[in-house]
Amino acid sequence: MRPSKRDAILGAALGVVERGGVSAVTFESVATAAGVTKAGVVYHFPTREALLLALQEYLAHQWQLDLEAQLGTPVESASQGDKLAAYARDSSHSSSRAELLLMLETVDDPQAYAPWHAVTRVINALVAEGLVARTPDPDDHRQVLIGLTERGRGQLQRTLAARDTWMLRRLDGLDADQRALLRDAARLLTELTEGVVAR
Repeated sequence: MRPSKRDAILGAALGVVERGGVSAVTFESVATAAGVTKAGVVYHFPTREALLLALQEYLAHQWQLDLEAQLGTPVESASQGDKLAAYARDSSHSSSRAELLLMLETVDDPQAYAPWHAVTRVINALVAEGLVARTPDPDDHRQVLIGLTERGRGQLQRTLAARDTWMLRRLDGLDADQRALLRDAARLLTELTEGVVAR
């Protein structure tokens, strides 16, 4: 599916933030990066603040989509163990400079933080279950680190072990040729997705 002009503009705006920081986001810089006119940007985002808020919404939505892709189901219908495993896998990649800079913009702005409430709900549920814990970042007091607790590590190991057992049962019925074909497909999929996961 071809991305919408709005999404293309948001992607270009993320690139502007990546290269020059949030202060570099202007209608002109985004229009140039997106290959559209300034009027084309203003059509979708009447103010700079609307554009920055849309970037927050876009990133939060991407995070939710990534989490659901890891889960293979909507977040609301997944078990806590599955959410934990998906969160651990999704959190294993580093955030981009643009993501970090935009997240810092939400610190003192409740409206900019609003799109992240869904993310916070997932983390709060994992904290309430004792699966993850928040600790202050000793290097940057503005940040909080989120890490697995002992209980969370145990739950993650049990969830992954159950998944592995399920997979092995499914593979038992395959002959040698089918296993080789599956192994080659998995290797190719890994190679194709390495750049995506590294972001």
